[in-house]
Amino acid sequence: MLNFRDYIREQISLTDLGLEIGPSYSPIAAKRDGYNVRIVDYLDQNDLRAKYAHESSVDIERIEPVDAIDDGGEFLSLSDNRTGFDYIISSHNLEHFPNPLVLQLQIESAELSDRTQSPFCRPFR
Repeated sequence: MLNFRDYIREQISLTDLGLEIGPSYSPIAAKRDGYNVRIVDYLDQNDLRAKYAHESSVDIERIEPVDAIDDGGEFLSLSDNRTGFDYIISSHNLEHFPNPLVLQLQIESAELSDRTQSPFCRPFR
Protein backbone atom coordinates (compact mmCIF):
# COMPACT_ATOMS: atom_id res chain seq x y z
CA MET A 1 0.00 0.00 0.00
CA LEU A 2 1.32 3.42 -0.97
CA ASN A 3 1.62 6.18 1.55
CA PHE A 4 0.42 9.63 0.51
CA ARG A 5 3.96 10.82 -0.34
CA ASP A 6 4.58 7.93 -2.73
CA TYR A 7 1.13 8.41 -4.24
CA ILE A 8 1.89 12.07 -4.99
CA ARG A 9 5.29 11.23 -6.49
CA GLU A 10 3.62 8.68 -8.78
CA GLN A 11 1.42 11.47 -10.18
CA ILE A 12 4.27 13.82 -11.15
CA SER A 13 7.49 13.60 -13.15
CA LEU A 14 10.94 15.08 -12.64
CA THR A 15 10.51 17.29 -15.71
CA ASP A 16 7.17 18.81 -14.67
CA LEU A 17 7.38 22.30 -13.19
CA GLY A 18 6.07 22.13 -9.64
CA LEU A 19 5.39 24.30 -6.63
CA GLU A 20 5.62 22.94 -3.10
CA ILE A 21 4.12 25.13 -0.41
CA GLY A 22 5.59 24.90 3.09
CA PRO A 23 7.55 21.64 2.91
CA SER A 24 9.78 22.72 5.82
CA TYR A 25 11.98 19.73 6.73
CA SER A 26 9.91 17.14 4.87
CA PRO A 27 9.57 17.95 1.16
CA ILE A 28 7.66 15.55 -1.06
CA ALA A 29 9.16 16.65 -4.40
CA ALA A 30 12.71 17.44 -3.31
CA LYS A 31 15.11 19.31 -5.55
CA ARG A 32 17.90 17.00 -4.35
CA ASP A 33 15.92 14.10 -5.87
CA GLY A 34 15.83 15.86 -9.24
CA TYR A 35 12.38 17.48 -9.15
CA ASN A 36 11.96 20.77 -11.02
CA VAL A 37 10.17 22.47 -8.14
CA ARG A 38 9.89 25.93 -6.61
CA ILE A 39 9.70 26.06 -2.81
CA VAL A 40 7.61 28.59 -0.88
CA ASP A 41 7.86 28.65 2.90
CA TYR A 42 7.43 31.11 5.74
CA LEU A 43 11.18 31.17 6.52
CA ASP A 44 14.26 30.83 4.34
CA GLN A 45 16.44 27.72 4.42
CA ASN A 46 18.88 29.08 7.02
CA ASP A 47 16.11 30.18 9.38
CA LEU A 48 14.30 26.85 9.02
CA ARG A 49 17.53 25.00 9.82
CA ALA A 50 18.08 27.21 12.87
CA LYS A 51 14.51 26.62 14.02
CA TYR A 52 14.86 22.82 13.87
CA ALA A 53 18.55 22.53 14.83
CA HIS A 54 17.73 21.22 18.31
CA GLU A 55 15.01 18.79 17.20
CA SER A 56 16.57 15.33 17.32
CA SER A 57 13.89 13.89 15.04
CA VAL A 58 14.59 16.39 12.24
CA ASP A 59 17.37 16.02 9.69
CA ILE A 60 18.00 19.68 8.88
CA GLU A 61 20.01 18.68 5.79
CA ARG A 62 16.67 17.71 4.19
CA ILE A 63 15.51 21.33 4.32
CA GLU A 64 15.49 22.61 0.74
CA PRO A 65 16.61 26.03 -0.50
CA VAL A 66 13.54 28.29 -0.38
CA ASP A 67 12.73 30.18 -3.60
CA ALA A 68 10.28 32.60 -2.02
CA ILE A 69 9.03 33.58 1.40
CA ASP A 70 5.24 33.42 1.53
CA ASP A 71 4.15 37.00 1.88
CA GLY A 72 0.64 36.52 0.55
CA GLY A 73 1.73 37.31 -3.00
CA GLU A 74 0.92 35.43 -6.13
CA PHE A 75 2.61 32.08 -6.72
CA LEU A 76 2.43 32.52 -10.49
CA SER A 77 5.44 34.87 -10.38
CA LEU A 78 7.60 31.84 -9.46
CA SER A 79 6.76 29.81 -12.57
CA ASP A 80 8.90 29.77 -15.69
CA ASN A 81 7.56 32.39 -18.10
CA ARG A 82 4.72 32.94 -15.60
CA THR A 83 2.59 30.38 -17.37
CA GLY A 84 1.71 28.26 -14.35
CA PHE A 85 2.72 25.02 -12.71
CA ASP A 86 2.16 21.42 -13.74
CA TYR A 87 1.52 20.48 -10.12
CA ILE A 88 1.19 22.19 -6.77
CA ILE A 89 1.76 20.40 -3.48
CA SER A 90 0.38 21.81 -0.27
CA SER A 91 0.58 19.12 2.36
CA HIS A 92 0.58 19.14 6.16
CA ASN A 93 0.26 22.93 6.32
CA LEU A 94 -3.31 23.99 5.62
CA GLU A 95 -4.04 24.51 9.30
CA HIS A 96 -1.30 27.17 9.47
CA PHE A 97 -2.88 29.49 6.92
CA PRO A 98 -4.98 32.27 8.43
CA ASN A 99 -7.28 32.25 5.41
CA PRO A 100 -7.43 28.95 3.44
CA LEU A 101 -9.69 30.58 0.84
CA VAL A 102 -6.93 33.02 -0.08
CA LEU A 103 -4.55 30.08 -0.39
CA GLN A 104 -6.98 28.31 -2.73
CA LEU A 105 -7.28 31.45 -4.88
CA GLN A 106 -3.48 31.74 -5.05
CA ILE A 107 -3.25 28.10 -6.12
CA GLU A 108 -5.97 28.46 -8.75
CA SER A 109 -4.25 31.50 -10.29
CA ALA A 110 -0.93 29.61 -10.57
CA GLU A 111 -2.12 26.30 -11.99
CA LEU A 112 -2.23 25.12 -15.57
CA SER A 113 -5.90 24.44 -16.13
CA ASP A 114 -5.64 21.06 -17.81
CA ARG A 115 -2.72 19.45 -15.93
CA THR A 116 -2.34 20.84 -12.45
CA GLN A 117 -3.15 18.59 -9.53
CA SER A 118 -3.72 20.71 -6.46
CA PRO A 119 -3.75 20.89 -3.60
CA PHE A 120 -2.50 17.64 -2.16
CA CYS A 121 -3.60 17.92 1.44
CA ARG A 122 -3.11 15.19 3.96
CA PRO A 123 -6.43 14.06 5.40
CA PHE A 124 -7.21 15.37 8.84
CA ARG A 125 -7.26 12.68 11.54
